[in-house]
Amino acid sequence: LARAYGTLFVERGRHRQIPEVNRQMAQQMASAGVVVLFPEGTTGDGTRLQRFHTSHFAAPATLLANHPHTQAVFVAPVAVAYTRQGGLPLGRTGRAAVAWYGDTEFVPHLLDLVRGGKTTCRISFLPMTPFYRGTNRKTVARQAAIAIQAAFRSEIMSSGDERATSYVHSNRQVV
Repeated sequence: LARAYGTLFVERGRHRQIPEVNRQMAQQMASAGVVVLFPEGTTGDGTRLQRFHTSHFAAPATLLANHPHTQAVFVAPVAVAYTRQGGLPLGRTGRAAVAWYGDTEFVPHLLDLVRGGKTTCRISFLPMTPFYRGTNRKTVARQAAIAIQAAFRSEIMSSGDERATSYVHSNRQVV
């Protein structure tokens, strides 16, 4: 499924792949405009944000170097937090049970997740940061990590009130 959506896979420890993957990311941004980066480089137990790896934050610099007419690339941080399951707030143990990480096999995990009842996932789209020529990738990564951490903490520490939910019906209609 991931391959069908054009996922670029990076083997951990193969640092020589990074420039080529960044070139491919820049090419994707230039043609489609959107690339999703998971800067933690792995999955976690859903209880905290892990360290960001900043090497792929250089992809915007690659795009800007190859496209002189492009003035900036916008980095849009997104926070994802699982907050409720079966109508009850998730604590540390509950979030770890919902997350798919480590050596957990996918199908048994998915079945357990479905059996657990409705799971609420809060996705926070945060303010974008412009990436210009000369922008430091580590600074942008740090700013994104700080914003995501704050949004994540806000979601998991909230009172747990259910908010209205939107579902996309088609590309023209949101209910």
